[in-house]
Amino acid sequence: MKSEKNLHPDNCFRQSSESPLKMHFLTAFLLIFAVCTGQFISESPALGAESFGSFKVYRGLFHAHNSEGGDDAKRRTATIEYAYNFAKGPGGLDFFGLSPHSHMINDDFFARLKGESKDYSTQKFAAIYGGEWGVMSMTGHFGTLFTDNMLTIQLDPKISPYNHLENYFSWLETQKNAVVVLNHPEVFDFGYYYNPVVDERINLVEVFSGSAFETRIDQIMGSKSYADQLMILLNRGWHVGVCGNQDNHFPTYGLATETRTGILAPTLKSAEIRKALAARRSFASQDKNLSAVLTADVNGTTHFMGEQLYEINEPVTLKVTVSDPDGEEVKSITIFSDSVDCGELGSKIGGNTNSSDFSMEITPEMADRFYIAEIRQTDGHVAWTSPIWISSFSEFQCDMVKLLIAKKQYQGVKNHLAHLKKALSGRADPYITNLTQAARYLKNIDQTMSEKVYPVLTSARGEKLRQLVSQCGSFLTSIPVWDAIILVKDLKELAASLALTSEEGVFIKDFIRKTNDKFKDFKLDASSMEKMAEKYMKAKNYNLAALIFHNLQVQFPDQADAYGQKLMVLYQSLEAFQAAISLSDNILSIPGLDQETAFEVYLARGMTYMRQASKIRSVPKTIQALELARNQFLQLLSDFPNLDSETLAKTEEILGDCMARLMSKDKANKEEHYKSAADYYNHSLSRTTDITRIFFLNAKISGLTLKLESTPEMILQVIEDMKSLMSEYPDSRESDMMLKNLGDLYAKLSKKIKDPAEKKKYFQQAVLNYRDYTKKTQPKVMDTLNFEIGSILMSMKQYSGAIKCFAKIEKENLASRKLEWSLFNIAQCYLSQGKHAEAIKIAERLMREFPNFDLCWQNNSKKEVDDLNDSVVGTLLQRCRAVQDLDLDVPAPVELVDESLFYDAALFEYDDE
Repeated sequence: MKSEKNLHPDNCFRQSSESPLKMHFLTAFLLIFAVCTGQFISESPALGAESFGSFKVYRGLFHAHNSEGGDDAKRRTATIEYAYNFAKGPGGLDFFGLSPHSHMINDDFFARLKGESKDYSTQKFAAIYGGEWGVMSMTGHFGTLFTDNMLTIQLDPKISPYNHLENYFSWLETQKNAVVVLNHPEVFDFGYYYNPVVDERINLVEVFSGSAFETRIDQIMGSKSYADQLMILLNRGWHVGVCGNQDNHFPTYGLATETRTGILAPTLKSAEIRKALAARRSFASQDKNLSAVLTADVNGTTHFMGEQLYEINEPVTLKVTVSDPDGEEVKSITIFSDSVDCGELGSKIGGNTNSSDFSMEITPEMADRFYIAEIRQTDGHVAWTSPIWISSFSEFQCDMVKLLIAKKQYQGVKNHLAHLKKALSGRADPYITNLTQAARYLKNIDQTMSEKVYPVLTSARGEKLRQLVSQCGSFLTSIPVWDAIILVKDLKELAASLALTSEEGVFIKDFIRKTNDKFKDFKLDASSMEKMAEKYMKAKNYNLAALIFHNLQVQFPDQADAYGQKLMVLYQSLEAFQAAISLSDNILSIPGLDQETAFEVYLARGMTYMRQASKIRSVPKTIQALELARNQFLQLLSDFPNLDSETLAKTEEILGDCMARLMSKDKANKEEHYKSAADYYNHSLSRTTDITRIFFLNAKISGLTLKLESTPEMILQVIEDMKSLMSEYPDSRESDMMLKNLGDLYAKLSKKIKDPAEKKKYFQQAVLNYRDYTKKTQPKVMDTLNFEIGSILMSMKQYSGAIKCFAKIEKENLASRKLEWSLFNIAQCYLSQGKHAEAIKIAERLMREFPNFDLCWQNNSKKEVDDLNDSVVGTLLQRCRAVQDLDLDVPAPVELVDESLFYDAALFEYDDE
């Protein structure tokens, strides 16, 4: 047995300078020094900035939260001072910025942050500042750096998100030094639509972000990739560079993951950091010291990532240069390129493997086109450079691209809205309301862009006019006909309004005649339009795809059912649920509809109700939507009795999922829904031969059993079924993953058994399965399992063993969200053992270090604790002191389980340090 003294929860982390990944000695030293003293060495030793021409490479983060001013960091120790000192000390960053949620703070706090951040800058560290504006479900989150003040208004969900966006963009115009970042982008964020009016003011997008609530400090965890969304944003027209952040909500600044934003700047001054970020001269990496630079060489002049190059008519040499001082090898470099608004997502045009640099020659095409590099290392880390935009178009023609997108968006939404209103026959629908607001927003963008682009034409005369008209002609002939037609009407009206000389008039009339000749015989090509719609769907540009399918339905009525199915899928993606149901009615009413199509429509209709239920907050309305889904699936099974086995198994599994969700919502009929869900899962099990589906179905049945107040007999039956399945596939990955489910079931079963011997047996089985699960699957995060095992041992009065498990949570993961509860349980274990002084010490530490313990983790309470003596921890501390003062003799706990069963296993071993 290892000595227990080093497992004291007040010492356990400090005894070891190693993380599970053998943290670098110096980083470990800094952390231990910080934890023990509450101070940080002012700066971590610099790696030495790599030079690249006149620039040097610097790495940092600027999306992080603190615990002051109303921001929502989850540790009260995460003050402004702590954050900046941690970032430049243990965090190992060259630059760092806090960005509190703008709707949580006030103007005074932002002014304080702006002022105090300067105090932490040195020659080797740049402290910057900003804020995070917006609400996730309405507008997305805009990281907004280097501003004079912050738009700190509260967002009202009753007001259109497009009104809030317009307010933000108006305020942004007053902030000339602002750098704007699209944080953790999702499909419907940032108003969903491209806004060319503010395009130049939006600088970066997070291609890596988080994990926002990661608490580990050994950098073993990774950040979420938003590479798909990056491609979608570039395709829509946004000119954004890349960055990587950690979105720290715990005091783990720089250590939550290895993710970094790298920049090219001449010096490490805040002003130069701002210029580099504004110019998009950046890369994002999941490796903390990798550098990746994309350049374009044009006639001997080197242009850097982030630049937009116009009127390039000669070959360009693209070059990617990668370095990593750790010597980690590059697995691949890939260049992606697409033209803006083409519907494509990330077309690969070149690349290599097993080399740290790559170059290729390209011939610029006419379209506004981006080029971007992805780097993959052999250890799995990924990096992206910011794009370079290269075009043979003039800047005026590229503005016409932006104008065209604005017009397509507005016309698409306007026509889509008209179709939906007709389909719903005037019935109210939340999506209709949202689309109406979007149409107003897009109309304003269309008008603003028209007022920017068209006056360039109307004010030109002579040779300048001839040049611009020629540029219009070459632009119109380079884009699809159905896009060109959108602009031709405007250009004709402009031509009619110009006061021209006779020579200019002849030239303009000739241009119009040629344009008419080109478009007069145009006919809608269904195949081409379908391909374009599919591209828009892939790019998640659903409204433009819907517009195309609407037009195809009108032009080709004999294929209305096929286009209708595609529209149903689109409406689900757009959360236009009533429109999807109405459309399904129309399709099902088509005479002679084939059975396969009818089945797919019925299935999609049921799934629509289920998706709608997931978006409803009202419990009664959620239950109503789920019941409609259930009825739809039951009707489907009744109407299609001759389905093949796998299709029937899939349908019954979906029906089981529906009943499981009803079970969680309809408490009054919980047991009835449980039985129905289990029956459908078992029916599906009896039909399928797909091994993966078999294991998933068993896992679902296990989950149902854990959620229900099941009898011991029910739990035992599920356990036996799972053990039987695992015995059939003993060496499969699925069987190994099932060990966790078995442990959960045994733990639940033990709590329902009153007989001590039986309780002991099932507790043993729970821990054994947890142990085997960790050995076979080696999960990255162990704190949850350690907590569960510690809780089991605590309930069995195995207090020494429980303390070891709870203490290991801190040893492995100083910032774990279970840390407070672990310490709280340790204090209770000590109290039960009669170790009053140790219990008091832990309780006092909780009072000192985690004054928000009750607020954050006690049953998700929203009530502030005004007097810590009245808190859960305060009550425990008073109890400890009372017992100590009375000098009560607390008997040793009864040992119900042989300790060797647990502590011989490597999972519970602790090395003496």
